Amino acid sequence: QQAAAERETVATPEPESDERDGSEGPRYDSRGGDLTALWQDLAATAALDDTTVQGATASDLDAAENHTGYRWPDEVRELFRLQSGNIEIVPMFRLLSLDEAITTWDMWMQITDGLRERWPEGSAPDESAIRAAPAGSPAEVFVPELIPVADDASGTSLCVDTRAGSLHGCVAEYSASAGGSRPLWSSVSAM
Repeated sequence: QQAAAERETVATPEPESDERDGSEGPRYDSRGGDLTALWQDLAATAALDDTTVQGATASDLDAAENHTGYRWPDEVRELFRLQSGNIEIVPMFRLLSLDEAITTWDMWMQITDGLRERWPEGSAPDESAIRAAPAGSPAEVFVPELIPVADDASGTSLCVDTRAGSLHGCVAEYSASAGGSRPLWSSVSAM
């Protein structure tokens, strides 16, 4: 009962404007609730097998954070602690395991490096401005502050935005062809 009361009292941040198209974000602004409780409900109703619910260890999570160079939101650490990937959590997207998340992060960083080399002088997006923009702002290129948590197996990832700002921890879609979308969810638990 206490967890349910806490879920009801969590404030939703004011939506930020998406300067790219003038719309407000995130699209789904529910703050969700306690991720562990939500996960337990899902596990009970979806009959998840033991291999799916054996997540990462604290030392694995620390190593992943060190690899990306960023402190992850507690909710992202909790997500990877609770599960080991391959679960369709939203239509067409499956959760990644911690190893898959790091592999996907590395892939996006390599793609960005390759794009950077191909842009004509002076035409590349201003990565420092993208990195300095508040969480939830459009990202024309993948920046290290985006942490992949799910993918659709066709080149699009759902990423948690760890940049500073009122939408720190929001979930946005990222693809090489379209860049980063406005936030879809305000948090992992809302997703």
